[in-house]
Amino acid sequence: VKQEMILDDQSLHDIWQLLEEFSKQDGDQLKINYDGFSQVANKAREMFGGMVDPCFKPSLFARFAQDSDGYISATLFAAHLSMRAHMQTL
Repeated sequence: VKQEMILDDQSLHDIWQLLEEFSKQDGDQLKINYDGFSQVANKAREMFGGMVDPCFKPSLFARFAQDSDGYISATLFAAHLSMRAHMQTL
């Protein structure tokens, strides 16, 4: 059962595509605000069910450094998801 709750490479790829869709490019950085984060969460929930809920908690968004407009690095968030999935497989 625990194995079914771990994001695999394909689901991480799909979430990355959602992050790209709902983020904005700022120079060489991909950034997302809370509205976009919530939209990605909703789409990911439609695709993968409730297993993604722990990945999209408001408190998790708040842990990332925000710029003056409330955006976080979508790239760092995606790296966090990847690391989390990797750690759960150990």
